[in-house]
Amino acid sequence: MVWTTPLKWGAIGGLVVVILSFLIYFVSPDSFAASWLAITFLLIAMFFMIWGGLAFRKENNNEISYLNALFAVLIIAAVLSLISTVFSYVLSNFIDPELPELIKQKAIENTQAMMEKFNTPDDKIEEVIDQMKEQDFNFGILEYGKRFLWGMLMYLVLGALIALFVKRNPEKAEVEKV
Repeated sequence: MVWTTPLKWGAIGGLVVVILSFLIYFVSPDSFAASWLAITFLLIAMFFMIWGGLAFRKENNNEISYLNALFAVLIIAAVLSLISTVFSYVLSNFIDPELPELIKQKAIENTQAMMEKFNTPDDKIEEVIDQMKEQDFNFGILEYGKRFLWGMLMYLVLGALIALFVKRNPEKAEVEKV
């Protein structure tokens, strides 16, 4: 099997995430602290994993084993994640070194607002906010590497489910042709 299709779809997905990240950065950089953005990027990754997996299956006579489907969607996820992780590192360490502090302040505001919404006692809110203030949001290569690996664990679980959808055994393909 030739694995260029999963590599291509991973690269396209990574570039889409980079372009969207740049747009968000220019419009509202504090949005990087919002949970909706992480969910949006996860949905984008899922789209490319599914679409690229289906393209890979189609390229292989519409037949693909579960393991090959899993490998294909994990290649897509790894390439996409690597591109977006490298971009995040470059953005927050070279392009805008003040961005991590902006994200930290916004995360503190969001956490405080959420805790107040749930009627959390003031002393508990203060304790959590103090802990957040002590955290360093300036991440180095090691921290980005850890985030990449944790992301890949999540993509492994997600990829296992997507591969169930993408796989198609030869005997099943024959039944559908008739």
